[in-house]
Amino acid sequence: MSDNPIDRMFDALAAGDIPAVRACFTPDGKVWHCFDGITQDMDEAAKGWEGLVGFTASRIVDEVRRQATAEGFVQQHVFTLKFANGDSTAWHVAAVVKTEGNLISRFDEYIDRGGSFKPA
Repeated sequence: MSDNPIDRMFDALAAGDIPAVRACFTPDGKVWHCFDGITQDMDEAAKGWEGLVGFTASRIVDEVRRQATAEGFVQQHVFTLKFANGDSTAWHVAAVVKTEGNLISRFDEYIDRGGSFKPA
């Protein structure tokens, strides 16, 4: 298991384990999405993750590129969702992540939801 909280977060999301996703964040952690400009607390973010798990068969993060910053790191990756009918769609994503110790205190996600593509 990785020591990096974003690796643990995405591993837990892939497994559909929302309590484990939440455990990667500080209790007062925040999640922000560029597509709606809303900052969510952990309860609100967990509802979104539950919905994501509920309508997808799998969730995959790959092609990860990560750069350390003074407050955490910036990560770019491809996020692929697979559905029960076998279809899949993917997006290029960037995340600015602030950490406290080995937990995420803020996760700012930059995703162009209109820029989805069919993965190879």
